[in-house]
Amino acid sequence: MNSIQDAGGTPFSVLMNQAFRLKNAQLASSRSTFDSYPTFYQNSLFPQPEIVALRSSSSFEERLEGASKIKEEGNAAYYNNEYGDAVQKYEMAISVFRYLQNTNLDWKSKGIRDEDITEIDNLGENDREKAQVSSFLLSCYGNLALVLLKCRQYRTAIDACNESLRIDPQCVKALYLRSRSLFEPPSAGAVEEEAALSDLIEANKIDPSNKAVRTTLRDLRESIRRQKAQDKIAFGGMFDRGTIYHDRKDGPGGGAAGNKNMTVAQAKSLVDALSARGMETEAGGVRRVIEETTSSHSTTVDFRKPTPQMIKEADSYGVDLSDERVVAMLEDMQRPKSAEGPNAAANQCGNTACSLSAVLSRIRRYTHLLHVGPREVGLGLIAYLAVQFIRHWK
Repeated sequence: MNSIQDAGGTPFSVLMNQAFRLKNAQLASSRSTFDSYPTFYQNSLFPQPEIVALRSSSSFEERLEGASKIKEEGNAAYYNNEYGDAVQKYEMAISVFRYLQNTNLDWKSKGIRDEDITEIDNLGENDREKAQVSSFLLSCYGNLALVLLKCRQYRTAIDACNESLRIDPQCVKALYLRSRSLFEPPSAGAVEEEAALSDLIEANKIDPSNKAVRTTLRDLRESIRRQKAQDKIAFGGMFDRGTIYHDRKDGPGGGAAGNKNMTVAQAKSLVDALSARGMETEAGGVRRVIEETTSSHSTTVDFRKPTPQMIKEADSYGVDLSDERVVAMLEDMQRPKSAEGPNAAANQCGNTACSLSAVLSRIRRYTHLLHVGPREVGLGLIAYLAVQFIRHWK
């Protein structure tokens, strides 16, 4: 039997699918803030009757007692390995005190819109009540993060840890669980590992006796050490800070000209590394710029006023030039080494900007600010920086 078709011959099911996608896109544009919230916060918009009753109770003790009971139900579900139920109970317990409320009673037909949503924090009327709620929420967020980690819902687990740390920046449990949620995903790369390492170091400072923290910190350091050794082989040593400065000699092949030749050679090593990982587009971009490079170039790039071509090129490497953190990092990347302190002058190569090797090594100071996942995305950033550095060599 033939599919129902319109006059143009398009299957009816295709038309309905297209209409559905269009409607979803229209609705999404009106709820971008809602969509940015963690899942457990979004779910608070759809409370069960018992949660509605607790929220409306005028008795603080009744709200806290009811929420505590739900939390204990979550604990029981967790110990029975019923992780889905545990997540739901912890979310419900949290939503007694922190939740979203839709002021549009007709939202089911009109959809969820940011303009109709109100954030409610019912955290108590006095210091005693606020302290009790904070302690309760800290425990709930920690338990929720643990279950989410077991369910491999890493992104939401990180969100739960972040909520814990907003309440108590020195919460060791939250730092520990966030570190694991960062480096355990299969897609985790150097960026996530460095951020996880930072969390574990902080947790270890706060509680040096915590065995789980010490063991995980030791294992992660060893993993990073092994990865750096592999990267050094794969990238031809380009990540070694200061290598080309120590090898610099004046005269033929030395100074700015020699350093530039070394930079191009390192860039070619980057091309090989990118190609080896199947990133031919990025490798091709670096290769073309190497071929185009001449001795006359701009001294700096104004990343704060990017041209359409710059934006397009950056986007091809997965770099967002509208992100203030990325722009600040790129500006630092091209800053002469002399700007970093009085003892840095010895590391300069004449009046040139810092070498590609130094530029790349600086990435390690900033990667924790970038929301990049797989290691290949980080390589895209490196490729883009290499392109900019070669193109605008002083």
